[in-house]
Amino acid sequence: MDRDDSDDRGARPQSANVDDALDQLGKEKHRTDTLYRTIQTQLAAQRASLTAGDVGRVLGHITRGGDCLKEAADCLSGLTEGDGSVRTGVADSSWSVDGGMCVAAVSDSKRARLDGHSDHPAAPAAAAAAAASAGGVSGVSQQDEQTQNQQHHNHQQQVACGPCLCGLEGPLVCEMASFLTTIEATVLCLVNKDINSKADYTANTTTTEDKTDDTPFGIYHNLTIAKEECKTWANLNQPTRARLKTKLGNVKTARIAWPIDSPGRRRSSGRSGGRLVAECLAGSKSSLEDLHMTSWDGDHGKNPGRLPAVVFTKLRLLAVTSFKCLTYFRKCNWTFPSLVDLRVSTTTGSQLPDVTHIVRSSPQLRTLTTTNSWEKIDGRGSDWCEFASALGQCPHLTTIRGLAIGIGNDCSHLPDLQKALDTPGAKRRTEVGVKKTIEFEYDPSISCTFSDETRPLHTFLTWAGGVRVSIEWLGGKVRMDCSKAVSSSMAPPAVRGPVADVVKQMASQAAIVDLYLGGSRLHDSWKDLHFPAADLLQIVGTADPQEVIESIPKWLLEVDEDGNNVCFPKIDYLDISMGRVGDDGPPAEAWHLPAAPNALSTLLGSLRMFDFHRDYGELEGWAGDDEDEDDDEDAVWERERELLEQAMKEHGKGCMRALATECYEVVKGGYHLTDVDVSCDVEDDETTTQPVSYGRLQLKVLAKGATAGSPTD
Repeated sequence: MDRDDSDDRGARPQSANVDDALDQLGKEKHRTDTLYRTIQTQLAAQRASLTAGDVGRVLGHITRGGDCLKEAADCLSGLTEGDGSVRTGVADSSWSVDGGMCVAAVSDSKRARLDGHSDHPAAPAAAAAAAASAGGVSGVSQQDEQTQNQQHHNHQQQVACGPCLCGLEGPLVCEMASFLTTIEATVLCLVNKDINSKADYTANTTTTEDKTDDTPFGIYHNLTIAKEECKTWANLNQPTRARLKTKLGNVKTARIAWPIDSPGRRRSSGRSGGRLVAECLAGSKSSLEDLHMTSWDGDHGKNPGRLPAVVFTKLRLLAVTSFKCLTYFRKCNWTFPSLVDLRVSTTTGSQLPDVTHIVRSSPQLRTLTTTNSWEKIDGRGSDWCEFASALGQCPHLTTIRGLAIGIGNDCSHLPDLQKALDTPGAKRRTEVGVKKTIEFEYDPSISCTFSDETRPLHTFLTWAGGVRVSIEWLGGKVRMDCSKAVSSSMAPPAVRGPVADVVKQMASQAAIVDLYLGGSRLHDSWKDLHFPAADLLQIVGTADPQEVIESIPKWLLEVDEDGNNVCFPKIDYLDISMGRVGDDGPPAEAWHLPAAPNALSTLLGSLRMFDFHRDYGELEGWAGDDEDEDDDEDAVWERERELLEQAMKEHGKGCMRALATECYEVVKGGYHLTDVDVSCDVEDDETTTQPVSYGRLQLKVLAKGATAGSPTD
């Protein structure tokens, strides 16, 4: 049957294509024979300098070539008797010959480049083989050479060949495996014997200069356990544990999700994955350099049984976010005399002695930091004194980050820190130009008693300036407390000196400002405070509404020519929590806000959101213990509880809707209401265990001069 030229893929009769393919097959057989003879010649010439690994690599290349020939035979066996095309997705005859040889050609070319840059003794043999595969072997005709070069060029354009792990040097394979967990890297070793021989741990390797290098390059110098793999480690059988303890005896870097054993796992399986990991770490005490222990599952798992005291002689970096892991180090008396960099998560109260143990055992320590900028190190009493004393025993310490100033400006711990750091050795290092930095987490609370509360901070900052210690500050919130009355007619003035500079800095970078009202105003000397970055203003007041309004400092009410507040130019979210209605009181009994204009309405800047929270307390109708006992008591209790909560929610929402107009009066001076959202949540009181409802009203408003959907300045 005749076909159109457009439908004739081959552009020649099929028999001609088959003849050409068979002719090419003969040439490939000749090329393969030539390559094999070349390899034999090269091996015989370099026999004295070759190692078993060299011959093994060459054998691996030949083995893969044999596998390709086997695939070709399987391909022929799958041909149909009809049109000669190959089954299940193999290409047609016009390019199937090229496709069968392109992988080998491209792979050999890559291996030639790799081996050409290697100092390995087998490189000349591999390079010669690669050259032969490109048509450069003596004995092959010039015409064949040109034909094969053209074919290789076409093959490289047609096929994107993946990388070959077997052609890589051992250290590079292991470097790639370091991006995997230990379980994943172990699976990689099972691909074939060649990869396994490179990836397995070898204590002593031969360098290119025939010298012995005791640096391990196997995949087992990395121990990595993800939290998803903890169960697998906990359930390993005894023979596997024994093999792993042997292979993981020279770990250099460990990244472990801790704890390995979740509650109850050790009891059910009789085995502890955590103990296996701890034994591997202890076995690597002379090689371990970096150790990262991350917390997961809320640190609810179990620590393994204690091991003997261990000294990690080479460990320089220790990053731990698991409280249980820190406790385990202290109880087992693991010490780190070469530790330079220590990173911990938030450490307060009972965790502080664990960090103190590590610091005290690390005389070379240079840096103590928290793992994240929002975490902190804090403590008081004897635990803090011990911690500060341990810091004083680290003469090389230059950087401490994450120390906290407590809530309410609690800086009573600073004298102990100053005493510990003010040593003769530290002074000498400062004199020779060693830079030292201490970073504090601090959310200032400005009140009428601020000056008294911050006296220790003033003393510490004065000392730091004298010994050239740089003090840095992190924080995101400032609290201005005008809720307490002062005995005198006027509040005390603002502080001056280094503490005042700190407060100004914290105010300039604060994103949230809390304003507590109902007492005495702050002194006008605080008027230099500005909050250019604050976009959320939270106001809390439980006093009489008139007292709340009068307690707002006058200097906070200054507005610009557009009517926006000067101190809070970017406030677009107001959150007010005021008033309380007990029992089943109607909205009329609520704490009422005065109508605008008033001092409260000038605080709002470019307001976009307004939240009003009100606590409505307990509502009547709770059956409690009076419920009749019967077989279905639990079900009845649940139904009654559900009905009560629903009633409380509806009542709370009704109260909040009634307050919507009243609240809007506070902010409507130039603002436009765009949306109202009312909700009410019911929770159990922690003391009485009775349900309590909390209403929430959210008014979305549009700032002065803005249009709907446009950003405000």
